[in-house]
Amino acid sequence: MLLKVGSRGNEVKQIQEFLGIGADGIFGKGTEFAVKEFQKSMVLMMMVLLALPLGIVWVSLLLMIRKNLMKRKTD
Repeated sequence: MLLKVGSRGNEVKQIQEFLGIGADGIFGKGTEFAVKEFQKSMVLMMMVLLALPLGIVWVSLLLMIRKNLMKRKTD
């Protein structure tokens, strides 16, 4: 079900309760703002969760390159 500004009902009320805002069952500007802020926080969290493994791989790659360069200097 698509909920948007102007939607009314129990589904809207459940979302408002989940977001911790006044739960009147009417999807108004306040609900829209809260939903958008929640979406932004989820995008940021996903970026962090995806970047962490990539960062570990990147550091591992740099250490491997450094190790190979050091080995070449001693050969």
